[in-house]
Amino acid sequence: MDAALFKPLVSGKRYAVSASSPLWLRMTLAPDGAFDGADWLLEFPTVIVDRYEFFQRDAGGAWRMTAAGDFVAHAQWPADSLRPRFPLSPPGANPQEVFVRVVHRLPANLSPVLVSAAEAARRDLAQMLWVGLQLGVILTLVLFCAQMALAYRDRTYAWYAGYLVFTLMATLCYTGVAQRYLWPQATSFASQAIVLSVMGALAFNLQFTRSIFGGLQGRNFHRTARVLVALCLAYMVASPLVERYERMVPAFHVITLSVFAFTIICAWRAWRRGVAFGGYWLLVYLPYLVCVALALAESSGLINAPWLPGETPVAAALVEVVVMMLCINAWSRLRHAETVRDHAAREYDPLTGFLNRKTFRGRAARIWNTAPDLRRDLAIIYVCVEPADPDRLNTIETEELLARSVRLVRTITRDFDLVGRLGRNMLGIVMEGVTPGERLRARLSRLVALGLMRDADDPASMALRFTVAVGSRSSEVGDFAALDAELQALLADDGQAQRAIRFLSPLEASGDSIPVRRFGSAPGPLR
Repeated sequence: MDAALFKPLVSGKRYAVSASSPLWLRMTLAPDGAFDGADWLLEFPTVIVDRYEFFQRDAGGAWRMTAAGDFVAHAQWPADSLRPRFPLSPPGANPQEVFVRVVHRLPANLSPVLVSAAEAARRDLAQMLWVGLQLGVILTLVLFCAQMALAYRDRTYAWYAGYLVFTLMATLCYTGVAQRYLWPQATSFASQAIVLSVMGALAFNLQFTRSIFGGLQGRNFHRTARVLVALCLAYMVASPLVERYERMVPAFHVITLSVFAFTIICAWRAWRRGVAFGGYWLLVYLPYLVCVALALAESSGLINAPWLPGETPVAAALVEVVVMMLCINAWSRLRHAETVRDHAAREYDPLTGFLNRKTFRGRAARIWNTAPDLRRDLAIIYVCVEPADPDRLNTIETEELLARSVRLVRTITRDFDLVGRLGRNMLGIVMEGVTPGERLRARLSRLVALGLMRDADDPASMALRFTVAVGSRSSEVGDFAALDAELQALLADDGQAQRAIRFLSPLEASGDSIPVRRFGSAPGPLR
């Protein structure tokens, strides 16, 4: 090959390389050079190049070719390493020429260096330590996300777990660990894997961004996010099928920049609205994107950054996934606190803390219907609360007395009894495993007596009048709706105005018990 065709290699220069127009590199090994008997290798730091072909004469003077790169199975590389490396034979008495043919479908920045075998092993070890650290952290976070997703039934953690997995795969591909350990026999897939991993990470990034910032954005937010997710998935499907990958690169850049811009705008708008984790998100996401962009631009020849450490993308991803997990946890606490408050507002009465009417009736009906199958009795108790002198009270004062009656009602209930507020001044109690009788009457009589007693510590306190209606499953064969109507009618019966405790059926003379138990203990009679 004519030496006049070669020009000096400029470090950091972006060389135009394509499958039809490869780049040839010519190097000369001088006898008085750095070779001192140690094993030396020619290293290309850029792993995401399709194919390096290394030509060198053997001892007999014949040319021998070895190859490495993304389109060469790692098992066929001349050196078992994370980066493409080629062993160099020591030159003899005369200078020895070697040639490298670079085949790539895109422009690339080539910076070959000479490294000793010991230095190459040290570099691989340092890279493996960074990758191992990231692997351990990400696997821990994935297990944590799986636990939180199952515990809270929250898909946000599932989306973030998917993002973590694809981020890890992209890192393994970028560092060469995946080619060396996961698919050492793969050829074209080794080049496609990093693109598929990046697009998968972007798709999951959009999904958990929707979950976190969806409630703080405009009407077109979810529609835009779905379109971007669809583009990422379409690119993942189409990329392996397109023979001329260089035609897909502009679409890759557009999708990537669009996802990054969309995510940053969402976090910025949330931060402007006073959401703290939106600011934390920006604080970690922007430096992470800058580090990744610099590493990719340097490897593709867009910039010359010899000062940029090779472990920069790995370290940046490690910090990003941990801090982002903290942001998601901060958001999760706010969201689930709101969920608990909404749940309490839907099911519980704010004045008494008991179940509201709708929730109580639904649960009581289920217990009522399943009691015969469980072969146990239960008592349904309705309590009407009125001041002893109702003419002297307004509505607000009446509700204050109802709130005070909560403490008294709890004296006759167990921890697992169902209690709810059925109306302005009516409470309901479901006591499972209870048969009406004298002991239950005594328990209810105590409630009535306590209501008539004024609070000694509050001179302004007034007495309460409790009217109680009781029904049991053993004496009533109808459904719960019929029982509810009968108990309310019994409370409103003027013919029993002098009776504070009223039973739907005659009091049973035997079999009366109110089991009192704590969870995990055997039931026993109430003392």
